[in-house]
Amino acid sequence: MTQEGDRGTRLPTSLNRCLPRSPTTPEEMEALRRRAWRRDGVLSLRESDDRLTWPERELLRQLGDRLYGHRDQQGRDRLGRDLGASAGQEG
Repeated sequence: MTQEGDRGTRLPTSLNRCLPRSPTTPEEMEALRRRAWRRDGVLSLRESDDRLTWPERELLRQLGDRLYGHRDQQGRDRLGRDLGASAGQEG
């Protein structure tokens, strides 16, 4: 969390000291997903994950459609709204 200074420099805010650094590398994201599953039973998967077989990807897509609605290839809902704009996009 930084703010722009007069010359475009980035100034740290007090929130930097309170918030943990967010995971950014694929390895860190994988560790976060593993911990969420093991600790909370929360599963975070990409439909395109190469570790999944076609039937597993299809099951994942069907569950997502049933619980959250259909999506198209461009990440938009049926009304054409950008799904990434409101929910944020993760890895």
